[in-house]
Parts: sequence; C-alpha cells; structure tokens
Amino acid sequence: MVDFLDALTEQAQANNVEAAGKGKKKKAAVADDGDGEGVAVGEDGEPLLVSMLRIIKDRVIAEIRTRDKPYVRMLAVLLRIDDAAEREALLRSTVLTADAAEMFEKFTLDGIQV
Repeated sequence: MVDFLDALTEQAQANNVEAAGKGKKKKAAVADDGDGEGVAVGEDGEPLLVSMLRIIKDRVIAEIRTRDKPYVRMLAVLLRIDDAAEREALLRSTVLTADAAEMFEKFTLDGIQV
C-alpha cells in the first residue's frame, strides 16, 4: 500500500512539476498545466494532489505502525471527545482492571516525556 502511494505521489509530481513551477506562491493558486484546466498548488508551490497523497501515505504508515497498539487508538478517540463525562465513560468501559489502567497511564506519561 505504501509503495503504491509512493508511486502515485511520484507520478503526480512528475505530471505537475512544470505546472507547479509556473504558479506563484499563493494559497491555492492555480497553475496552467497545458491542458487548459490548471492545477491547484499550495503555498509552497507543490501541487495539492501531491500534498494530499503524502498526507494519506503518512496516515497509512502510522496506522501500520500502531495497529497492534490499542492504547494509541484509545488515546486518539479520547482526544476527539470534548465532554469529560464521555471520556470517563469510555475509559471505564475500556480499561477494566487496575493493571490495564496502570499500563495506559504509563503509556500516556511515556508519550508526554518524549
């Protein structure tokens, strides 16, 4: 999957190098790629498609690296919940033993100290 995303990114970059080079460094500028439709480029002059493919690739790599680490997913869910009562309910339903609570606490403290 990662190799496929790398190939897509390289192809998009190769197809849009000339077009991105023509665009000024503006937010969501549109550079002419020769076909009359144009290519959206970001502030750094890189085509938005290339930027999006890199973000997707990074996300896939992160998912692969953390798939066997349930605390990463649980922490991600907890960070998206705004209500303290909902977070507490999720923790109570997920962390069922004192040992599991200690392991999760150690995981979060290790992450903060890094």
